[in-house]
Amino acid sequence: LTFRRCYSVGNIVGTWFGVAGDDGILLSEACFRMLSSRLLIKLLKLTFTFFVLLVLVLKLKRGRGFNFEYSTTANADILFRPSLPPSALSKAGGFTTEQESPVPPGSGGIEFVEAREPPLSPNVDEIRRIIRDNNVHADVLNENLFGPVENVSFVIVVQVHRRLNYLRKLVESFEAAPFINRALVIFSHDYYDVEMNEFVRSIRFCRVMQIFYPDNVQISPYKFPGQDPLDCARDIDKAQAQKEKCLNWDSPDRYGHYREASLTQIKHHWWWKINYVFDGIPRLKNYSDWVLLLEEDHYVSPDFLYTFDYIVRNRDNLCKHCQVITLGSYNQLNRRNTQPNALSVMLWFSSHHNMGMAINRSTWNAIRSCGSNFCKYDDYNWDWSLLHVSRQCMNPPLSTIVVSTPRVFHIGDCGIHHKGQLCTVDSSANTVVTRLKDLKPQLFPQNFFLKLSNRRSPKLPAEYGGWGDKRDHQLCMKNIIVQNV
Repeated sequence: LTFRRCYSVGNIVGTWFGVAGDDGILLSEACFRMLSSRLLIKLLKLTFTFFVLLVLVLKLKRGRGFNFEYSTTANADILFRPSLPPSALSKAGGFTTEQESPVPPGSGGIEFVEAREPPLSPNVDEIRRIIRDNNVHADVLNENLFGPVENVSFVIVVQVHRRLNYLRKLVESFEAAPFINRALVIFSHDYYDVEMNEFVRSIRFCRVMQIFYPDNVQISPYKFPGQDPLDCARDIDKAQAQKEKCLNWDSPDRYGHYREASLTQIKHHWWWKINYVFDGIPRLKNYSDWVLLLEEDHYVSPDFLYTFDYIVRNRDNLCKHCQVITLGSYNQLNRRNTQPNALSVMLWFSSHHNMGMAINRSTWNAIRSCGSNFCKYDDYNWDWSLLHVSRQCMNPPLSTIVVSTPRVFHIGDCGIHHKGQLCTVDSSANTVVTRLKDLKPQLFPQNFFLKLSNRRSPKLPAEYGGWGDKRDHQLCMKNIIVQNV
């Protein structure tokens, strides 16, 4: 077969170039020898293999052509990417949990969208830089819509960790409240999450600011204030800890336990946040009115700002010496025993009045002066530490005006101390929404009245522990912002 092909080639070439006779035969013979050469066959195989490998290498290089580094430009895109407001979701009857929703948060309604890869999370060094830059600038969003932040009537601070499902519910309740456009809502984070960040920056119904706790566990996972591998185990005996020479062997709490970073961070974050809001944000240095403190797993009634404003304006008549206003409680809403226009005055007690509490700059100055009592009290709970400050350092102790019918609710069934049956965001939120609908005719009362309370304030309990480490004391004290005299 090879001979026939070469003979045909020789005749054709000879005809084209005017070669005939012996010359054509020579061409055919040369062709035959070349094609039958084993060396040539090997060369052809090697050449083919080379080209296949070259194609594969080029494809791999193209796949790596996308730059995965979290650059400053990429960071700006994440921070400032526009999105529709959360209202679009609620107005469209959208889904209420991340697991159920087939569309991105804030997009509103149901639509078919192209599948996209989840946003890339920056590395620890980049997160540290983002936090530092954000806190230095402390930009206020939506001033173009509602005017400068210096004109706000309310400042609301929300302590945020990682529970985006709960935060969505809180933001939905914010949007349903009249006068929210007169507020500045500050979201204080102790964890940087791209999706959480995008959601917060999509809010359009009020002024928004974000601050980030700079000493969080996320950016120091294996060293203090995170959990250092050389730290003592929580339940190790002190004698054994000394023998093993773990880092904090000489600093157990009063019960002999050693620190847990995930728990101590909550108190650190709360203390840093309140210091920073009152004393660290330049544009709020002249704000002397009230700051309402909330958390990501709270939910507010439609008239929470209306009620808050009424109490602030009438405080001198209601209780001039009261340093705290409390809008929340753990009481269950019940149409029969509810008095939406009733207020009470009592000594502030942590487990009764730690939800939806508000203080002004005067109260904060008194608390800050007792910072050492707060920072060295062996209890990782910020509210029990504040109660210790109130009873042992402040004179007089904290008193509060309390709403009989709460305007702030706790829906965080899946909280840090939760144990037991399965909990969902929707179940708790829907319970509150249903009860608020029943009370709708009684909300926004024209006047409030002060009723006498016979409840005695409980005694100060013993420390809960978890805060014996000297490093926690020092970090807490470091976060007190020194005031210029």
